Order: sequence, then structure tokens, then C-alpha cells
Amino acid sequence: MSTTYQAASPAQLNHTAAKIFNHIMDKWQINENERPRLASLNSEDYARWHCGELLSGSSGLPVLVSHLMAIHTLLHQMFHNAEQADSWITRPNSNLNGQSAIELIQQQGVTGAVKVRDLLEANVF
Repeated sequence: MSTTYQAASPAQLNHTAAKIFNHIMDKWQINENERPRLASLNSEDYARWHCGELLSGSSGLPVLVSHLMAIHTLLHQMFHNAEQADSWITRPNSNLNGQSAIELIQQQGVTGAVKVRDLLEANVF
């Protein structure tokens, strides 16, 4: 007996990415007003994406969300206290020239998320 899997549609993937993004932002206590910038979207496009609309030219969002998921997971593996894990992202970090990880991600998008993920994977924090 074999199981057949059907690939998710782009709209399904987009909807799932938006839900995951907002869940992580809630855990990290990122203000609603800061979220569009973090997703590299203007407020109007962010609202549309948040409601599940598939945006043209937003192919980087699933990539960003995948890195944010990895960062979230790594933090919870490193810190056994959930509050400490979730607050790390907003605290200044000497390995990021005094910036917080979330500031770096806001400024550099996916590139910043990759830098933060690499830092955590190397256990340099």
C-alpha cells in the first residue's frame, strides 16, 4: 500500500508561511508595526499577505520564514528557558556590533537572517 502525497499550492505555502511568521513574531514580542519592515513589505502588502493573499514578487518570504523558523528552533535548543530564548533576538549582541539580531534582520532581510542563523549554528553568541 503506497501513500500518494500532493504538493501544496503556492497559495497554501504562502498562507502557512504567514501563519508561521506571525507566530514567531508573537513569541519574540515584535510589535505589529515593525512586522511589515521585517518582512520587507510595505504596510498594505503586509496586510494582504497576512490575510493569505499571494503577492507577486514575494518569493523571498518563504525563504525568510524558513530562516526565522531555524533561528527560533536554535534559540530554544540553546536556552532551556523559553523567555530567555525568545528575548535573545531583541537584545544587543556584541557579535553583531552591538545590534540586536532582529535589527540586523530588519536592515538586511534574508541576508541578515542567514548571518544570525550562521552565528547561532556556530554557537557564537
